[in-house]
Amino acid sequence: MRNLRRSIIVLVALLSTITLSAQKKATEPVDSLVRLLSAQSIEQMEIGSQKFRKVIGPARFFHNNTYLICDTALWNLNRETIEASGKVKILQNETVLTSDKLTYLIPQNLAQFRGTVVQLEDKDRNTLRTKHLDYNTKDSVAVFKGGGAFKDKDGQVIESTNGSYDSKIKTFVFTDNVNMFTDSIFVKTSRLDYNTNKSFATFGNKTDAWRDDNMLSSDAGWYDRKKELFLFNRNVHGMTVDREGWCDSLFYYRNTNNVEMLGHAQLTDTVRNVTGLAGRIVYTDSISLVRMMRDPAIVGITGNKGQPNDTVYVGADTLVYRAFYKFQIAENEFTDAEKRLTDINADAISAYRRKAAEEAAKAAEEAAMKNDPNYAAQQKAKGAQGKDGSKPGGPGGVGGGPGKSGGPGPGGPGPDNKGKKDEPKAPESEHAPDAAPLDSLSASLDSLGVNVDSLSAVSDSLARADSLAKLPKDSTQLGFMRAIKRVRLYRPDLQMACDSMLYNDVDSLVRLYKDPIVWNEGYRQYVADSIYVAFKNNSADRAYLMSEAFVTVEEAKDCYDQIRSTEMLAYFDTSGTLRRFDALGDVNTVFYIKEDSTFATVNKAQGKMMYAVFKDGDLQTVSYFDQNKNDAYPLAQMRKDDRLLKGFNWRPDEKPNGPKDVTKHKQRSTQRKVYAKRPKSQFKQTNTYFPGYMDGIYKQIADREKRKATRPKKKTTAPTTTVVDSVAMKDSLAKLEVIEARKDSIMVADSLARVDSLAAAKDSLQAVADSISRADSLAAIKKYEAMSPKEKAKADKEVKKQQKAAERAKKDAAREAEWARLDSLDAAKAQAKLEKKKAKERARKLKALKRAQRQAEKDAARLEKYKRYYEKQKAIEDEKAAAQAAKDAEKAAAEAAAQAAKDAAAAAANAAKDAAASSAGTSGATDTAAESASD
Repeated sequence: MRNLRRSIIVLVALLSTITLSAQKKATEPVDSLVRLLSAQSIEQMEIGSQKFRKVIGPARFFHNNTYLICDTALWNLNRETIEASGKVKILQNETVLTSDKLTYLIPQNLAQFRGTVVQLEDKDRNTLRTKHLDYNTKDSVAVFKGGGAFKDKDGQVIESTNGSYDSKIKTFVFTDNVNMFTDSIFVKTSRLDYNTNKSFATFGNKTDAWRDDNMLSSDAGWYDRKKELFLFNRNVHGMTVDREGWCDSLFYYRNTNNVEMLGHAQLTDTVRNVTGLAGRIVYTDSISLVRMMRDPAIVGITGNKGQPNDTVYVGADTLVYRAFYKFQIAENEFTDAEKRLTDINADAISAYRRKAAEEAAKAAEEAAMKNDPNYAAQQKAKGAQGKDGSKPGGPGGVGGGPGKSGGPGPGGPGPDNKGKKDEPKAPESEHAPDAAPLDSLSASLDSLGVNVDSLSAVSDSLARADSLAKLPKDSTQLGFMRAIKRVRLYRPDLQMACDSMLYNDVDSLVRLYKDPIVWNEGYRQYVADSIYVAFKNNSADRAYLMSEAFVTVEEAKDCYDQIRSTEMLAYFDTSGTLRRFDALGDVNTVFYIKEDSTFATVNKAQGKMMYAVFKDGDLQTVSYFDQNKNDAYPLAQMRKDDRLLKGFNWRPDEKPNGPKDVTKHKQRSTQRKVYAKRPKSQFKQTNTYFPGYMDGIYKQIADREKRKATRPKKKTTAPTTTVVDSVAMKDSLAKLEVIEARKDSIMVADSLARVDSLAAAKDSLQAVADSISRADSLAAIKKYEAMSPKEKAKADKEVKKQQKAAERAKKDAAREAEWARLDSLDAAKAQAKLEKKKAKERARKLKALKRAQRQAEKDAARLEKYKRYYEKQKAIEDEKAAAQAAKDAEKAAAEAAAQAAKDAAAAAANAAKDAAASSAGTSGATDTAAESASD
């Protein structure tokens, strides 16, 4: 009972204590939620019914794990507010907010900054400045209004009218008139979310981005700054000075300038009127490579002045375009291009006719001379004149060169008996009149014992090596395009189909391979193993059908004009209409002839070559060369198979009949004016809160553009440009040699005086080298003396021209060197910036590692402290438990002893009772016995 009463008393006392404590807390004001950690002085005030504490600082308050620091604070106990002023600062975790004025609403956990400038800075020195900011110390969220600007440690700038910052997830949200400058890119959008940990920005709708004169627009997107990767999606539009593009999504790799366009992509070159359409377009800037996939097509506007424009569509499974600088292209590309141009430009028919006419004229002249009775005497006289060393007159030699009498020679180009074309004549050298003085000089050197061939070879090699060393690299850009698999081309008057197609700016030829077919004007079909098409002024000029060529013309149902030959050339006028046709080698033809507007006769012919002329697309004349068969048959008497040549295959079903047969993508019309009107970023907030920063950015951009303007511009070439570089190079080398020789001719007297030294030094290598310059001097003298006054003036003019060219080349080389120097400086700056960035990153990681280490040490110390406290508490509890166990054991022993005593007493009582009962029983028995005995 004593223990029970004791437990009840303890419980009553404990309940009384809790009740008193609760009553006490209920009567006190709730200012214990905010702790004042330090201050210089505190003054209690009461104004009306309001109680205040005036704190003179520096003062430090603590609330919601947040420090509030200020110079002076007025703490209203009734309204639970703190009015802080003078170097106000809030510190929470690694976020710092500073201003000169703050109102802190304690129940709402809200710090209201209303200073001249409010600054929020996180651990990475990302800085936000504004004039109106609310910060919730419990949620760690800041909200600003009325304009603010953000700048990070790397110089990135974001500004907006309103926005917020969530410290827990390290994310800024900018809304209303958002402007951003990052890594040379300007962005304007309606909303922007920026995660500072990931350096990841997400854009809202109506997003515009600019770099130099290039603009990209979309309704959504993001920028991963660590990867330097932009994504623009939803209604993407882009434009440069001469290009405009659309797509559903666009990836832009800022560090490499690579671009990937996805989903109904379109890229239009407004200068050339050429548009690329595809489901995916990938541009690799480092190698100027464009790759188009997913039903790609190229759409071009063609036409000539005074004629309506036509639209041409070219499609394939894959289209690849790459631009090369001219000095990057292998020499064999120019050699092959020159050969292709030679083949397609050769006029075998005209050459054959010219050669035949020359041979006929020569034969007639010889026949006339043989019939002349004085012919033998004239021939004898000519022979005698030739023995005297003078040049005979008469016709020129082989090759068509002019003779003394000016008559043409018999050796003009043309096909041989097998129908092959001769190579065209090489262009005549502008120094051809100097041939005689050069021959004279060679004879003089031979008489002196000097090997003129070796001297000439050494001279040429030295001059060319020196000239090549001085020539700057040609930076003209030339394009190469390749269409792969299922190639289709559509224009109203011209259609094509093949397996692959090639084009380059070197020869400007469209080359079709693997079963190519060309349809012209709807009823002409051209087939060959491969076909070359040359364009001139954006229109087909001629087509070259190579090997197994076959042309089919549908005149009427089951009536087909046919031409089969080894190779063919078709010529078109400016409107794309066939005007001439040449068939070369083993020609077989079938033509249908009308009689009274009805096809009645079929003409079948064979020959080595054929020449046809068309007018307004209709056949006018046909000429055969070396014809060995020409028959006419009534159409009614011929079987259908007899009217078809071997290899006939009319395939109109494979012809593209419209743009839809080339690509499913539709071309968009220009929106340049609409997007050009969109306002650019102005950065008014940044100019207010970070004055002068954007001016410095603009100045850097202007300086860069100024440097770029002073650099030599890259040469460009139109698609129709033809390049035959080897001939130009030879001419340049020859001109340089003439210039050097012309300079040496100033020392004419010295050169003449030293001619005798050639024979004496012919075995010496040094003498050979000296002879080169002397030979050049003599050659120059001979050339100059042999020239007419007009030719001398021309030569002097050429020398001045070449000198100016040399000066220009020198200036260009100097500019190139300056350009290289600036590039090296830019590269060095970029490398230094990268190293600095890496050093900062290493320092940041080291700082984070040290911070983590300190935190680990704190955690270990806290854990150790907790363990000691736990062990102490456990020891106390164990001691209490032991004492309680001892008490319980003592109590149990006492109770056991009492119970034993009680049990012993009860046993004794029972024993006594039993003894009494037994005693009583004995007495009764004695009495009975006595009674029995008495009886």
